[in-house]
Amino acid sequence: MRATVITPLGLGWLLGAVLAQQVSALWTWSSLLGWGVGCGLAWGLRRRFRGLALALVAVVISMIWAHAVAWWQLQKRLPASLEGLDMKLIGVVVRMPQQFAQGQGIVLRVEHCAPIEPDASQPACPVDGLVRINWSYGVFGFTESTGQEDARTERATALAARVMVHAAERWEFVVRMKRPRASFNPGLYDQEQRWLEDGIGAIASVRRSQAVRHEGWILYPGAWVERLRELLCEEVREALAQQGWGSTDSHNLVLALALGEQGALDSLWWERFNRTGIAHLMSISGLHVTLLAGMVAAIVRWLWKHRAGPKWQGLGLAGWLPARHAAWTVAMAVSFAYSLLAGWGIPAQRTCWMILVVGLASMTARHISMVQSLLLAGMVVLIMDPWASLSPGFWLSFVGVAVLVWQGQSSSLETHHEVPTRLARVANAMQRHTRELLHTQWAATLGLLPLCAWFFASVSLVGPLLNLIAVPWISALVTPLALVGTLLHSLGLPGQWLLGLAAVLSDPLLQLTLWCDQVSWASWVTARPHPLVIGLALAGCVLSLAPSRWPGQRWSLLALLPLLIAAKPWDDSLALKLTALDIGQGMAVVVETPEHALLYDTGPSIGGAADAGQRIVAPWLRAQGLPHLGAMIVSHQDLDHSGGALSILRQIKVDWVASSLRQDHPIVAQSPRHVGCQRTEQWRWGEVAFEWLHPDLNEPPPRKSPSNGRSCVLKITAAGKTILLAGDIEAPQEAALVKLYGEALKADILLAPHHGSNTSSTEVFLDAVAPSMAIFQVGYRNRYRHPSARVLARYSVRAIEVLRSDATGSLVIRITRAGELQVEKAREAYRRYWHIDL
Repeated sequence: MRATVITPLGLGWLLGAVLAQQVSALWTWSSLLGWGVGCGLAWGLRRRFRGLALALVAVVISMIWAHAVAWWQLQKRLPASLEGLDMKLIGVVVRMPQQFAQGQGIVLRVEHCAPIEPDASQPACPVDGLVRINWSYGVFGFTESTGQEDARTERATALAARVMVHAAERWEFVVRMKRPRASFNPGLYDQEQRWLEDGIGAIASVRRSQAVRHEGWILYPGAWVERLRELLCEEVREALAQQGWGSTDSHNLVLALALGEQGALDSLWWERFNRTGIAHLMSISGLHVTLLAGMVAAIVRWLWKHRAGPKWQGLGLAGWLPARHAAWTVAMAVSFAYSLLAGWGIPAQRTCWMILVVGLASMTARHISMVQSLLLAGMVVLIMDPWASLSPGFWLSFVGVAVLVWQGQSSSLETHHEVPTRLARVANAMQRHTRELLHTQWAATLGLLPLCAWFFASVSLVGPLLNLIAVPWISALVTPLALVGTLLHSLGLPGQWLLGLAAVLSDPLLQLTLWCDQVSWASWVTARPHPLVIGLALAGCVLSLAPSRWPGQRWSLLALLPLLIAAKPWDDSLALKLTALDIGQGMAVVVETPEHALLYDTGPSIGGAADAGQRIVAPWLRAQGLPHLGAMIVSHQDLDHSGGALSILRQIKVDWVASSLRQDHPIVAQSPRHVGCQRTEQWRWGEVAFEWLHPDLNEPPPRKSPSNGRSCVLKITAAGKTILLAGDIEAPQEAALVKLYGEALKADILLAPHHGSNTSSTEVFLDAVAPSMAIFQVGYRNRYRHPSARVLARYSVRAIEVLRSDATGSLVIRITRAGELQVEKAREAYRRYWHIDL
């Protein structure tokens, strides 16, 4: 490929890949024909506008390719008619299983799939796809449960057995599957898109404890790579434990740096790394791959020059393959092998393809610039994975390198004067390198600031300073020791002391990170900016870092001002805005007024250290420009309501917390100020009135369902409209509310009690409230089967509009000052072709 065509082709392919993912449905054949005609017309311009014609052709081909790959992946999804059926699956574990506190996550390449009770009317089960299986410890073991034993005994037995599944093994399971549908909140991570990208066609849970390991040949190379990676992780973990140097957290960090095992690190550490701006160093990055490839290339080049010639003259190895070619060949092989073992992340992919492009250009004596090699690497990544353009890692990785190249051109224009003495030359060199390090850190921070604001709605303020220490510490000390120690230990040589030394050196950096994270100004949070603001900020960054100096260049930084002062403006026509987040089986509702914001419940605990507060609620609040909550309400102690509270208190500033929890509860202990949700107490925020209707904290909790029975019930009134947030109250509490308040219980919007369970939403209660619409926050095909069909029938008979989060995604209801209700359903307003209909 000629160097002159790389730039238009690369830019065109990138633009096409981005545009292809913005549609709500895949193209039809007529659309493809139209784009093909457009491609032909664009190619006709190549004589007069060669660059433009190449770019337009690349855009069209890229879009067609992306949709073709998407169509192929969509065919592997489970048909809706097979959801909820018991199925027998036989397949190969193709990825390293993930260990959780309550089970394992397994990715199975299906070889055989059949219903336990076949039905000729059912469609065929996709055989070639991947299925993600959640195997709970409650159903571990090889024998059928009798159904008579206590669940706790069964779980204890399962934990003792610990049936472990490994990559590159063939297993048979009896599972119940559902389509890969996930929570959807605009602006946050889209799990459905990720599952499509990974080829996951169904999500399954093991139904019976019986599981069979099958023998036989495994013909999937990727599975064996994962098995090798799993074995290396186990060996490194055992070596670190035997050596006994460093803390457990430093051991996990060494695993993440050496083998890309990011799951080894606790989620709390990833929160700290993100807030302090060093998360890019704590996983397999392009810098680590380049470092390893450079080390290996230098060793091979030295061996080739000093050993290959005189020692192997009979083979003529040095004459047949020059040292430079040998070094590049081995470096390319090592970079790809290491990146595969480390999980094949986007930064590692980018580095591998760049090393391949630059290496081949060097070996064939072709000149190619760093920018062109970057564009070629981007094209290859997008061809292999058309959804990569939706990943923050793709943009941060490629833009980060582009910024450093752009800044490097500026540094290369500086003149260096010779100094007379050796000591002065050393001092001058140290001064120059320090200045270059500071310039590089400044360029990286400035260049990536708009992208961090766009993707994460926050920018680390301590990151530039901490990176000055962390980059050389991790890249020059910890990572080389971890890599060499892993290599030696895997070869049976004494490498555990190097691994232990890497762990010891990691501890001071972890402590420094912990200290920096505790600083009140560690990160700056902003609302997700408008695309035009991002474009203006990027233009300002490019101009300020331009190689050629020009008068007033520093003033170009003023283009960042709209980004730095960005705040999501409040629509003056609104009296109140309610957002029911899509958090699966749980509750989390954000109420915004012109002056304050309130969070009612915090979402469920997902398992282990993960929860909806960490993964959904806090990121959503930051993206909306709400780093400060006037109040957070935890209606009761059930984990589907309180599971995310502690994570939110760590990440979001909260003025006060209200709940019905005991005084010794951890949420109460960590609250800045705690009040009970005592019946009849009221407050106002501007023109919006709030009142507690339940419980009376002076009364003992009910004997039946004591937690649900003490749910905080909140009534909100704005612009003549009323909202009733009912928590998990059940029939006795509903009857008490009707008796106590009567007509005063009427509301326009009702948050359905107990997610639509049979224990709630009684006819008397619905008649008293008489809402026009009801919100059900439920998970897709949840195990409780909420909402109940009988309950839905009660709402339907009364012509109450039912809004289900598993159908709508996140739900926004705006109350105007004129008293009008405006409803926005995320899955309709932001639909993409990979989203699954209910």
